[in-house]
Amino acid sequence: MLHGMYKACISHPPEIVPTVISELFLDDYFIQLAFLDFSKPAPLSSTLSLQWFDYLKMEIEKFKTALGRTIEKYAVFLDANSIALLETVIDSRFILLIAQAPVIRDVDRRENFRRSYNLLEG
Repeated sequence: MLHGMYKACISHPPEIVPTVISELFLDDYFIQLAFLDFSKPAPLSSTLSLQWFDYLKMEIEKFKTALGRTIEKYAVFLDANSIALLETVIDSRFILLIAQAPVIRDVDRRENFRRSYNLLEG
């Protein structure tokens, strides 16, 4: 998902084509994410057609659920710091923004308000 976000908004070929996760999160990644328009179609290979709003919410909800299951299943084996880290990720501002992003679109539609949906530009 994070790589797909980068590919969807990149304005030039990357200097380093990420092959491992650590190569994805270079400075250019965060610069380019500012151009991701959440109202554009998400890159899905199925017949399902979703905007980035809905695709990211769906993926983030699955991710949060998986983290929650990990805590439930392995809590007795994890140390307190690991559990706290997982809970911090679940409650992060990024996760919250992605999960709530469709509400922004829906309120704008209801109020007939037009804006840019490059929600990560700030």
